Amino acid sequence: MKALVLNFGMLFCAIVLNAQIEAGLLLGLINATTTEMNAVTGAETGAILYNTTENAVYQYNGSIWSNVAVNSVNLATQNLTQDSETRTYDINGQNLGLTNGKVGIGNNTPNSTLQVSGSVSMAIRTTTVNTTLGDNDYTLIMTTTKDLIISLPAASSCPGRIYILKNMGNGDNFTNIDFLKENGDPENKLTKDRIIWLQSDGTNWHQLTKD
Repeated sequence: MKALVLNFGMLFCAIVLNAQIEAGLLLGLINATTTEMNAVTGAETGAILYNTTENAVYQYNGSIWSNVAVNSVNLATQNLTQDSETRTYDINGQNLGLTNGKVGIGNNTPNSTLQVSGSVSMAIRTTTVNTTLGDNDYTLIMTTTKDLIISLPAASSCPGRIYILKNMGNGDNFTNIDFLKENGDPENKLTKDRIIWLQSDGTNWHQLTKD
């Protein structure tokens, strides 16, 4: 008799252990179509279920059912809105601080719109042919030749942008549009063996260095 009971118990355990678990019960969520979900009455705030029509998890906020994934913030496509106070993010041991619209890199208490506590790397390239300056340019070095045309974007398209132009060529080069010299006179010549800084004010390009 004892052997029979023992064998029966072992058989029962084997059946239980080998029983197939229904996938829909793994998370313990109730499944419902959109129609069934919207027909639910008396749901508690915070209740969740799996919407089989949308193949998504929905949560009840006290008045409506909302797709949990849609209501989350995707930083690749959406803005992250925060209170007006300090936030500090530790990125591989380096602080990124946000304080009331100010950004600090390497510090968590920026005192300016952008404060960098460390080195800064800017784009630089060399040309021996005519070229157009764009979003990815900062410093341009002209070598070997002369009479090159360096095309600036319209000042109205990039207010505040700065370019550094260094002419190491065999003669003078030129910009496609005039910039305003330190005295306000228009100019488009990039003199040989000179470096000039240009900045857009949204209307004109201004030379920031003195001839």
